[in-house]
This record gives sequence, structure tokens and C-alpha cells, in this order.
Amino acid sequence: YRVVGFAHLFLYFDDPAKDEDSIEEALQVYSFEFLSTACNGAELRAEWPTLRSWSQFSDFVDDRMCRQLLNIAHCVRRGLQAPRGSPESVDWVIHLDHDELFLPPPGGLQAHFKHLDDCGCRLFLYQNFEAVPEEHTLLPFLDVTLFKVPQGRVARTPMGASGVEFW
Repeated sequence: YRVVGFAHLFLYFDDPAKDEDSIEEALQVYSFEFLSTACNGAELRAEWPTLRSWSQFSDFVDDRMCRQLLNIAHCVRRGLQAPRGSPESVDWVIHLDHDELFLPPPGGLQAHFKHLDDCGCRLFLYQNFEAVPEEHTLLPFLDVTLFKVPQGRVARTPMGASGVEFW
């Protein structure tokens, strides 16, 4: 991600016990100037109630997607509250699961973000390609050959509707 133009990574681990090897590897490979981590545990869960979106999700923290939304809000707040010039001070946040493929625009990620800023854009939704592992893997792009097509790219035909319904 550094090669394609990301200035900083915030990694949120939903199941730290299962992800222990991944956490250790990430901390060994990347410096704190490029990587911040947060693990689902007492400390992070104590911060969720201070988020503006807490009231929408407080009854559903057992749901993985709701935890992801809380973690996104937490990450955005971290970036906005970080002192200017510090590693966590960011202008844009992209949320990706570890099994989602993101290819930056041909002109480069930073040029893309500048264009969005210049146009007054504050939110941009990307289509991504999500790996569909047939068993648990920490290396989805090495182990997986099946990817979900973004729903917006599925043909609006009876066969396309049937495929979307299946997922």
C-alpha cells in the first residue's frame, strides 16, 4: 500500500487471538510512522460509546459489520484529532477488509485525492473486488482465485439478479 501512495495504514483487528501472527508480522515489517493498530478488546470497546454513531450500533456490537462501522468512525476521529504533521494526521480514509483488492487510479492515489479535494468531495465510494476464500487464510491474494464482482457491475438481467440473490 505504501508503494501505491498510501501515507499511513490503520489496521483494526477484530479477532486479535486469531490474528496474532498477522499483527506481529505487520509490526515487524512497518514502522510506527506508517502503521497504527487497534485490536478489538476492552480499550477499543471503551472508546466506541464516545463516537457519534454509537447510538445507531450499540445494540448490535456482536455483528461484525457493525463493529467495522464503529471502527471506521473511530479511525476517522483518530485522523481528524491527530496533530498536523503527525503520522496519524490524514485527510482521507479508505476502508478495506484484508480480503478486498483496491487498485488506485492510473494517475496515482495522491493525485486522485487532490482532485477529490479540489472538487469539494468529502465522500467517495469505490467498487472493490472481494476475495471469496474457501477456507480461512491470512494471504487471500495468494490463496484465493475466486472474487465477488461489485454489485454495480453485475448485469441487470434475470441471471444477474439470481447471482446477487445467491450472495
